[in-house]
Amino acid sequence: MNTPRKNGVKPITLRKLGTISQDDLPTGRKGKHHPMLLDVLEALVHLEAGRAIKVPLEDYAGSVADIRSAVHRATKKLDVEILTSSDDDYFYIWRPRRNGASK
Repeated sequence: MNTPRKNGVKPITLRKLGTISQDDLPTGRKGKHHPMLLDVLEALVHLEAGRAIKVPLEDYAGSVADIRSAVHRATKKLDVEILTSSDDDYFYIWRPRRNGASK
């Protein structure tokens, strides 16, 4: 049953790939930005109004866009509204001011 296809490539069988019970599948995702996300989320809890978190880009792998996406995914999942900005050296994260909040 493992005969080559027209293009000469043998199909992969389940026996070669293996299987696992769905109950044993890992849940969640701990990508390369996970340690930074834990730091950011903890800092957001304690962040004073009018302050921003300053993340040094040299300490984290990936582009600013990758970091921004990871932070936004994590905060959206927790229903935390944030704003972000960056320059050549840092990525900044803060919570928006609420109407009537003092500067």
